[in-house]
Amino acid sequence: MPVKHRVKNYQLGGIYYIYSRAWEGREVFKDDEDFNLFLDWMKKYLIPVKVETAAGYKTERPYKLKRRMEMNLADNVEMWAYCLMPDHFHLLVRQNWEKGIAELMRRAMTGFVMDYNRKYKRRGMLWDGVYRAALVSEEEVVEATRIIHLNPVNRVVKRFGPVETVTGSRPEEYLYSSYRSYVGEVREEWVKTEKVLELAGGKQKYREFVEKGRGDGRKYEWEMD
Repeated sequence: MPVKHRVKNYQLGGIYYIYSRAWEGREVFKDDEDFNLFLDWMKKYLIPVKVETAAGYKTERPYKLKRRMEMNLADNVEMWAYCLMPDHFHLLVRQNWEKGIAELMRRAMTGFVMDYNRKYKRRGMLWDGVYRAALVSEEEVVEATRIIHLNPVNRVVKRFGPVETVTGSRPEEYLYSSYRSYVGEVREEWVKTEKVLELAGGKQKYREFVEKGRGDGRKYEWEMD
């Protein structure tokens, strides 16, 4: 029998909760550089390549620029929410192309692991097997983002070492989630907040919804164990 949430027959237009935990629960993100490295690999494929602002576009050979544009996935998959914790991560993504999510995860995760292993001069497994993914209905999308954004709350992130991203009780204090994009404190071009905010009734209502916290104790089918 397949492990729950590991069979990935993605639906076109589907919204997916993606989760992965470090091998043996070890810390992966040891410092701010590690967090940013992971996010940079996501941005590489999710921020559209704009020819007029591409670094070196005046001198870059046309075929190289064309290749970068072809590799870009901004039209094929959308990042709706994310949260990185020292030993795991949560993503909420929408599939706009039949291979969008699979390609994003393959390319970004491969790039991150290669850079990470080079930095720490290590080999071997980094993640606990294949990432898990589960379909989320539109009716539960706002709740899914709340669960993602509340992940750091009341957790002592600093327990793993020097990472200065410890949070107390407010999700906007945590640097490595998309919550601050939702409430307007920062702007991340590659994070698509529009649909969730529309469903929630705007930024202020969304903030109130998240800060209220989870009250019903319900366990959703797509939540990861």
